[in-house]
Amino acid sequence: MTTTATILATAWPDRVADAASASYPVLVVAVLIGAIIPVIPTGAAVSAAAVLAVHHGGVSLVQVIGLAAVSAWVGDCVVYALFRWGRRGVTRFIGRNLPSFSPDSAEGRSRLDDTRRRLTENGTQVLVVSRLIPGGRLPTLFAASAVRYPWPRYLTGAAFAAAVWAVAYAVMGLLGGSLFSNPLVGIAVTVVATLLVSAIARYIQRWLANRQKSSVG
Repeated sequence: MTTTATILATAWPDRVADAASASYPVLVVAVLIGAIIPVIPTGAAVSAAAVLAVHHGGVSLVQVIGLAAVSAWVGDCVVYALFRWGRRGVTRFIGRNLPSFSPDSAEGRSRLDDTRRRLTENGTQVLVVSRLIPGGRLPTLFAASAVRYPWPRYLTGAAFAAAVWAVAYAVMGLLGGSLFSNPLVGIAVTVVATLLVSAIARYIQRWLANRQKSSVG
């Protein structure tokens, strides 16, 4: 019994290291695909990889942040390119799902004008906030493409936004990994907390939007 426990205790750090290394390609694919097709909780993937990195060493945490930021940036650029240069069917589909940004309506024209003003005044801040707020990224990218926000400014702003986003979710993983000695427990708690925060943020956004519509009506 003692021998088995000793072997497991000795092998555990190596298993954590292997898991941390194996999480890198999974992290890149998850964040990249999630940025293009928002069906994967990319923030939770970053936090989970950060938990493993904490138990493996500080250098790994820097790698997680770097890989997550680059993957998110590439994914955002792909989405922005689709909105800017994609086929009309893609634009029409997005327009139907984001009617409040449709240039065919008075509300849509007003919001597009407001987006153009905010992007002109401080485009980087707008991109950062939209990246951090659940559900805020796609409407902002669509609006930015509709007002033809310049590519050079978008590339630098999106890169900064992706870096801030990656650091924010890595910090959540850092906290989860530091609080629990078992990385599996840390991953479970961190992922649940990340998803819970996103769900609460979406609920608050929906509640505020409904309240605004009620007050206008």
